[in-house]
Amino acid sequence: MDVADEQLDVATRGVMGLSVACARCHDHKFDPIPTADYYAMVGIFRSTEVLGGVKPGNNKTGYTGEYVHLLNIHSQPNAGINNQKRLAELNAELDKAKEHSQQVRAATKEAIADLKPAKGGKAKGKAAQKAKLDQLPEKYQRAMRLAQQRVDELTSELEELQGKTSAGGETVMAVRDAAAPQDCRINIRGEVNDLGDLSPRGFVRVLTDARSPHVNSKQSGRLQLAAWMTDKHNPLTARVMANRVWYHLFGRGIVATVDNFGALGEAPTNQPLLDYLAVRFMDSGWSVKSLIREVMLSRAYQLSSDHNDANYAADPDNTLVWRMNRRRLDAEAIRDAVLCVAGSLDLARPHGSPTQSINGEIGRRAKTDELLKEVKYRSAYLPLVRGVIPEFLGLFDVADAELVTGQRDVTTIAPQALYLMNSPVVLEQSEIVAKDLLSDSRLADDAARVDYLFRRMLGHAPEPQQKAEILAFLPNYEAKLPAKLKSDQRRVDAWASVCQTLFASAEFRYVY
Repeated sequence: MDVADEQLDVATRGVMGLSVACARCHDHKFDPIPTADYYAMVGIFRSTEVLGGVKPGNNKTGYTGEYVHLLNIHSQPNAGINNQKRLAELNAELDKAKEHSQQVRAATKEAIADLKPAKGGKAKGKAAQKAKLDQLPEKYQRAMRLAQQRVDELTSELEELQGKTSAGGETVMAVRDAAAPQDCRINIRGEVNDLGDLSPRGFVRVLTDARSPHVNSKQSGRLQLAAWMTDKHNPLTARVMANRVWYHLFGRGIVATVDNFGALGEAPTNQPLLDYLAVRFMDSGWSVKSLIREVMLSRAYQLSSDHNDANYAADPDNTLVWRMNRRRLDAEAIRDAVLCVAGSLDLARPHGSPTQSINGEIGRRAKTDELLKEVKYRSAYLPLVRGVIPEFLGLFDVADAELVTGQRDVTTIAPQALYLMNSPVVLEQSEIVAKDLLSDSRLADDAARVDYLFRRMLGHAPEPQQKAEILAFLPNYEAKLPAKLKSDQRRVDAWASVCQTLFASAEFRYVY
């Protein structure tokens, strides 16, 4: 029920901006969503089987559960399916063999306990146990060998058949209808052991009408759920998506509460604009790219951030967009920008995930150092595991991996500045940029290097005062470095300090 609750919360809040999950224990306090509607939707997710590659309760090994494979279009249609029956038989045989092996071991332990120590024997601990084991009749030792041998043989055969059964292609996380889809009973006050009336699978009734699809009793209802959510007559889906696009482009949504379009959410600052964007979004085939293109080509998006006294007096919060809002880059964009400026960013897509190499259950006894290892891939490819967030992203307000987060916090705190001053990542990339500057034959002198560095890192030429300060800083910094350093290294260190200063500047992190 907890898994289904999270699935429902992500689906409804993410797609329709509704906190349906609030109706788990009681009727929604503010929106017209009764508990019966919550369990009607939960029934859809409870009738859906998740194939994530991990067996429930497995704390020892990583991805050993059931996978779904993308079929190779050139392979036989039934590839990987014909052996399923034998796999099921082998699993059953292996379970019996393991149970028999445990019984044999238990009988052997009892037999060992009944044995008396050999005459004159003074051994203790493991030595005493071995001495007793050597006294056992051959039948016990033979039974143990045969039981373990049977387990090993079945395990080997099972692994071999699993390899042959793979349909080829990439492994993916997927879902499928459960073998026996069924409706869910209302859990009184959310208690799984206190069951009430059966709630037939369906949707939030206040958002349905005669045109809404009905759940097929022989299916989970996922297909009908998708159809209902993306129906043109659904009043929320297109508006919620259009609002999310506006939020990411302008830093504030037309509806400021991007995850909540309910009674506790804020009213739109421009309802006709939101309706227009929603209709255009649907008319363009629900194309997010088309919607982004239209908004970015608008006059509103192309405004500068210049201040205007008259406009400020009428609209101090800029809710009607009379200027551009200065906004900070997302955590991922800041990290990628640091690597990109240094030429270190690896645009290739990594194969698999570091989570596959972790031995144990993440969050308990497993070592998760691999997840925090610094790599040069784009931040979009970094593993974000609950409770294990890369330091760079965590400091700059990356979305909480444990919650539905449509709108991130934007903070300016001391640890961010300390990280940019002391982080090995920033120090390393600063030195790379410095060496690149000094080795570029096109740059005749330090003045040219300053001009190039500003354009490379900030996108514009330096102000005369900034340029003068840097040119004065370089020789002073070099003079204060240890005398034992070679002159070339002193030059690199001085320029690396300038590069790090620009990385740490507000202008590098903010869009003006």
